[in-house]
Amino acid sequence: MPDYTEIVQDKFERVLNQSVVRILSADGFQQDGTHFWLKIGRIGRVVQIHRNSSHRQMAVFTFHAKIYSDDFWDLEHPDEPLPDRWYDGWQSMVFHKNVGDFFGKNRGTQWLTGDALTNEEEMIARLNHLMTRHILPYLNKFSTIDDILDELEHPSVRRMIMLGWLGRRAEAYAELTHLIAHDHQTRRRLNYLRVARRYRII
Repeated sequence: MPDYTEIVQDKFERVLNQSVVRILSADGFQQDGTHFWLKIGRIGRVVQIHRNSSHRQMAVFTFHAKIYSDDFWDLEHPDEPLPDRWYDGWQSMVFHKNVGDFFGKNRGTQWLTGDALTNEEEMIARLNHLMTRHILPYLNKFSTIDDILDELEHPSVRRMIMLGWLGRRAEAYAELTHLIAHDHQTRRRLNYLRVARRYRII
């Protein structure tokens, strides 16, 4: 069987350069290896390419769309500076979607494939559609901490803590009230109160 490894690699790189790299670069993203990142104030938007290296004669890959927050980093890592490569980790990541999430897949991601016979123009068109109609519109929803707070599950402890840490005590207290009202487990209610006291919400 012929070895198409180099052919597939060259095709994979051409397809990415003419679709993903072109679109994200035009939108202001910077590239570091498999990561594309854009910082808007204290919010980070990231697209990561993940390739399955176990397939040598076929490009099997997917994408991850991630949202990072300096505020969540400061909250959860007080007195620690934000890492230089903040976009290559999970510590300040707030949201994460894979390709499968954009197409209603309940579990796992959706892998894309290409081999030596793949039509490059069709693959480029498919990736253009994925980036411009799904991934970028999702990432572009987030520019401020309020955009993140709107997207967080409500009510939730994480949202309550962030509101309290931001000094928005009335909103944090309202979140606490909703948490208690929606949960009849005494142990969890007491835990909500302990957390609220810790962050001076009550």
